[in-house]
Amino acid sequence: MIETKNTLKVINMLRKYTDKKVFVKDIKELSNDPVFSGAASYLGATYNGPDSIIVYLNLSYQHTCEATFIHEILHIILDYEGFPNIIINEDVAKILPSQFARVLPKLQSFFSSTVDHPEIFKRMESDFDLDLSLYYEIQVQQKLNRFYKSLASDSKTNEQYYFFRQQDILIGLEYFFYPQNHKERILKVFRESYPDAYASCSSLYNKVKRVGFNTPKSSYKSAKIIKEHIIKYGERKSIGMFNKMWEALEIKLEV
Repeated sequence: MIETKNTLKVINMLRKYTDKKVFVKDIKELSNDPVFSGAASYLGATYNGPDSIIVYLNLSYQHTCEATFIHEILHIILDYEGFPNIIINEDVAKILPSQFARVLPKLQSFFSSTVDHPEIFKRMESDFDLDLSLYYEIQVQQKLNRFYKSLASDSKTNEQYYFFRQQDILIGLEYFFYPQNHKERILKVFRESYPDAYASCSSLYNKVKRVGFNTPKSSYKSAKIIKEHIIKYGERKSIGMFNKMWEALEIKLEV
């Protein structure tokens, strides 16, 4: 484990809820996982197992490993604090064609991250002595690369095209929670690349910012707004069965 004043602090926060051992692994180990192979390019990922917690770090970005470690442990802490989880409704999933059902774990991960990130970003900035400029810079570069790859390979079918725009709306929501100088760059490219999806995402941000993400209940309410908004976007674009994937993602709040 990385040991700094900040990482020890977040581990002490975690210890309020669990004594599980925490291990750090290279995120490249996920490259052979059929579900999470795409995560190998992320800054980090985490797995909360029955006996231990594994934090996967992108060791290619050594200077951001401290911030990424804290980010990933905060995901676990939010789970213990009772923040909502995104689960797959198997009754809905089983009626989907197999090629659709295979995509559900990735959408589940995207949705879960989007719901957690506003509160995680806030805590990273307020609770720790971190210089996050490089961390956000890499986030922006990765998101820009995502747009550039998308523009180069846009689907020709209406249904697939707007299904990917739904993902842009979901993932794009977190850009609005970046620091001003970072979010301006990524939002500019988003707006110029996909103006319709950007307008929808901006509208969604205005809805959820009034509710917030800082408590389990507010986060749950915002998650429901997000899901409803994305499904309605798909209905307007007539994407058919693709909308069933979003319907299969269930928002669960422990009470």
